[in-house]
Amino acid sequence: MVKSCEIKGSSDSSLKNIVFNDIFTLLHSSKIQAICLNGTKATMLFKQYCKNQNLPLTLHSHSHYKTLIPIDSQKFRHKIVIFSLPSTSPANARYNLDSLLNVWSILLKI
Repeated sequence: MVKSCEIKGSSDSSLKNIVFNDIFTLLHSSKIQAICLNGTKATMLFKQYCKNQNLPLTLHSHSHYKTLIPIDSQKFRHKIVIFSLPSTSPANARYNLDSLLNVWSILLKI
């Protein structure tokens, strides 16, 4: 999602001067049906990108994940489901492997 940025080490919280890739062109010209955002920072960045592109999103919370729904889906040629899932990073101590597998298994249903 990020084309370039400044970062200290591998800390997502240190990202600065972010330049996004042209995600909408990819989505518009492909048959991609789902986007999976790995963690809170990825979700925040995707929401910022959509805001920059004048595409507001509504957020629907589920038990352990969220879906982001474009208010104006005409930016895409087809329906795309956007999932915000918990980070698979080892730094995410809130979820153990079994919990992550359980949450991410929602993708098996699409």
